[in-house]
Amino acid sequence: MPGAVRFGCFEVDLDSGHLLKSGVKLKLRDQSFQVLASLLEHPGRVVTREELRQRLWRNEVFVDFDNNLNGIVARLRETLGDSTRHPRFIETLPKHGYRFIAPVETVPAIPAPEVQVNCFGDRTASGVSGLPLQAQNPAQDPIAVAAPHHWGRRTLIAALGILMIIGLLLNFNGGGWRDDLAGHASRPRIQTLAVLPFDSLSADPGQAYFAESMTEVLITEIGELGSLRVVSRSSVMQYSGKHSPLEEVARQLHADEVMEGSIARSGDKVRITADLFEVSTRRLLLAVTYYRDLGDALAVQEQVARDITERIRAKLKLPRRAPGPRP
Repeated sequence: MPGAVRFGCFEVDLDSGHLLKSGVKLKLRDQSFQVLASLLEHPGRVVTREELRQRLWRNEVFVDFDNNLNGIVARLRETLGDSTRHPRFIETLPKHGYRFIAPVETVPAIPAPEVQVNCFGDRTASGVSGLPLQAQNPAQDPIAVAAPHHWGRRTLIAALGILMIIGLLLNFNGGGWRDDLAGHASRPRIQTLAVLPFDSLSADPGQAYFAESMTEVLITEIGELGSLRVVSRSSVMQYSGKHSPLEEVARQLHADEVMEGSIARSGDKVRITADLFEVSTRRLLLAVTYYRDLGDALAVQEQVARDITERIRAKLKLPRRAPGPRP
């Protein structure tokens, strides 16, 4: 496998251990990077959990190996903005292993025109080593030298004309059309969010109640924002244990955003993850992970739900909740 590869808007240097997103270096723990390297060394092939155990811990004995590996992969997914329910990069084969499903390309070693890749897969060439493309000898082309000045004057005249027209429109309010437009702009469309039942990753079926309770608390907390319509619990619980396509679920629930999550519990500790998607663009708006001690399960659920709600409010630019007594 080559020393550097690219997938989506990410670039990985397998030799130096660096992970970059659109040219910006990301922080990733060593064990999470080792898992990513194992998957990228065998793209499209299943890397078993036993292979990962040998690579991460070799012959050391770990009593809680499964939860350790699950946590490592969860942190990797969080860094990549990936989802377990709708994976773009890492596919999970329960109790067997993981597979890297995104296209992987080798980064050429010979200097080539730099390619910037955004998270939607669009590419734009910007020249060698980040320098802009330009003529080899501009002094031999008088037209090329004179053109910027000529077009600069035209652009300035056009801009002044546009500003004059805008000024006239702002001063003219015939028929009250300007006030009508301002009134509509001040009343944004209310968005609808659906919180799907959280998955319980615990081997004990009796722990499923914690995931169901977390879903209920989150629906109630988000619903108190007031400026966001939240799908009722009775409507979303029909999707418990199902993995229907995101667009299909959103269409059936008439939702603009969909949140999904999981609960992993081991003894007195719990890991709660939540992902929020914008359905129309399939964009990941929010990805959070919480590690808590279950001294008081109800208090943990309330604290996590409040933090997620505040993050949603900030991400969707919703007004703050009106002060007052909480139930």
